[in-house]
Amino acid sequence: MSQLTELPTELLIKIFDDLDLRNLLHCKPMELALCGMEDGPPGSMVPAERLECLREHQDAWGHLRFTQTSNIDMQSGNVWELYGNVLSQGKNRRSLAFHQLASVIRGIEDRSWSLDDLDVEIRDFGMDPAQNLLVLIESLVPNNGRSYSIHLRTLSTGESHPAAPKPAVLTYTPNFRCSSFTIQTSAELLGIIFHSMDGMDNELIIWNWKTTEIELAVSGDPVKAFAFLTDHHILLAKLVTYSATLAVVDLQTSHAELTPCEDLQVECEFYLPELLTRNIVVDILLRLDPGPNWTPNPDLKVPFHIARGDRLFVVTVSLFSPGDQHLRAYTLFIPSTTIFKHMDMYSGDIEWEQWGPAGSRLIYPTPSISRVWVCYVYGMGFTFLLRSQMHEQRQTLYMFDFNQLAIRKSMQEKANIDEPQTSESWNLMTDDSVIDAGASVFNDSIKTSLPFRFRIHDIAPDPDGRAVAAMLSEDSIILVCDATSVRRYRILTF
Repeated sequence: MSQLTELPTELLIKIFDDLDLRNLLHCKPMELALCGMEDGPPGSMVPAERLECLREHQDAWGHLRFTQTSNIDMQSGNVWELYGNVLSQGKNRRSLAFHQLASVIRGIEDRSWSLDDLDVEIRDFGMDPAQNLLVLIESLVPNNGRSYSIHLRTLSTGESHPAAPKPAVLTYTPNFRCSSFTIQTSAELLGIIFHSMDGMDNELIIWNWKTTEIELAVSGDPVKAFAFLTDHHILLAKLVTYSATLAVVDLQTSHAELTPCEDLQVECEFYLPELLTRNIVVDILLRLDPGPNWTPNPDLKVPFHIARGDRLFVVTVSLFSPGDQHLRAYTLFIPSTTIFKHMDMYSGDIEWEQWGPAGSRLIYPTPSISRVWVCYVYGMGFTFLLRSQMHEQRQTLYMFDFNQLAIRKSMQEKANIDEPQTSESWNLMTDDSVIDAGASVFNDSIKTSLPFRFRIHDIAPDPDGRAVAAMLSEDSIILVCDATSVRRYRILTF
């Protein structure tokens, strides 16, 4: 099947046109691949019903046609998380509320539950619904100490996770007091960045949470963000002079001793475009969702779900120009296939010109990307909000799709004007994006050409206030309405 998916899209379309229904059903995995999906566990649906369900799902996404709209009130606990179609919030310092986002098309029910009085003063938390895993960070001396307990609980009951050792608690003491945490999971791996109060030093620790063994420990100011790339690789975002890099680290060759970032052994390092010397990189944000090889909880029995293959990395670089006192940012979209391809070709430093122009898409100035509501990417999709230029009270929702198989299919349909057009809802972007040298940011002219497609949708005015951000899950777009008069999540479900 993997060899079949490598055929040009135009040949696949011709093959499908000549098949009868029985053979088309045998080719269902091909249609799943074109949609960036894979088959779910056995359930009540027969193959023909699953195929029809898949097409309905893709049609709803392609036209941003919502099957229902609902609201979830914001809680007062000041912590939140969105992962695997579950939205969670802190009710107070010791309690969490959870909401499983529904899907009419995929048969996921709307469900809410709470974990009250967890006997932990929650500084922050992460979760993985597929593993029924809840990760709670607690300061051992609230508001003053440097030692933290990381509690491994179940999402369903709040009890100690049965797959974790007893006691189901990790303990770590960074070399500073923390301002915040970045928490990521991937199967048995748990990674946490401890961000320092002064912003001058961070520590990234990765555990095998099922054994409590440390797989990687790295420290230093360059450590800003990370994401899991494979079951034993991470992508580490680092700051360097006049630029930033994405370093591939093999956890199989790393060790548990805390290592300065400059001494860390890396498999290869992808350099981002070099900035004008008057600009200073102040921060870098790296996001993808969900993690590699992630699948939903089998209890949901979904007919299909996002494939475990390609993922979209969204990198936002913030920079400061002392001369004009301006804070600027650019955003880079990178499919994981770009990383894998060049990992196989090169080792050591990989300059921007070797991988970036054809393997990514750079947007400057950056879209309205929130640094708080950061769940704006899912699979190969990305969403953001802008104020409508035509209507002051309206907002415009943008959806980007970087699924290259689907894009090639759309390009072929557009070229074959005599064939039925099935992707009319998407706008194709195949022209180069060019940022001229010296345009306040880069040292050289920057050209990127990775194709993508996009959809634009006007959001009707909300009498209770405008949304401040948009987030993305597998079946929903979540508008964050965080105004003085109303604080809630508006769920637009497909």
